[in-house]
Amino acid sequence: MHFDVLADFKSNVTQTEEEPLDIGDLKSKTHELLMCVLLKQADIAHATKHVALHTEWSDLIQKEFFEQGDLEIKQGLPVGMMNDRAKVIFPNSQLGFFQFLVNPIFQEVSFFLKTDEAGRRYRLEQGETSPGEDPWTAEIANNMRHWEFRRDADEAEAAAGT
Repeated sequence: MHFDVLADFKSNVTQTEEEPLDIGDLKSKTHELLMCVLLKQADIAHATKHVALHTEWSDLIQKEFFEQGDLEIKQGLPVGMMNDRAKVIFPNSQLGFFQFLVNPIFQEVSFFLKTDEAGRRYRLEQGETSPGEDPWTAEIANNMRHWEFRRDADEAEAAAGT
């Protein structure tokens, strides 16, 4: 569902960079897609918070996933891929969360919100910043660096045999 909503949003709302989009003229379907995307963005917005708060939320969510996986095992059900504590490598799962969920949706919303002086939308290239950078861009990048550091530290610890 997440990917379908994002794909619809991209093709129906942010498909063109040349034409200004007057929010007052949003069609009903476009307005509905915008609301769906903003709700999905809000659902994963902990990824935009300072690293300490983001990490606290991530730990709680992963704990919930693992408890769900424990119940699935106990009931003989298939275990969801993010719910298996024996297989999930937490920093890698978080990096995937950013790569496949956080970045795509926040980039599309950023594109939707950014306009030049003439009212045309524009896209920033990966890693490019502007004076009017979104408030979440820096924190998303910081949080991704945090998970990369944790992944590298875990791998180094495992290689050292500790």
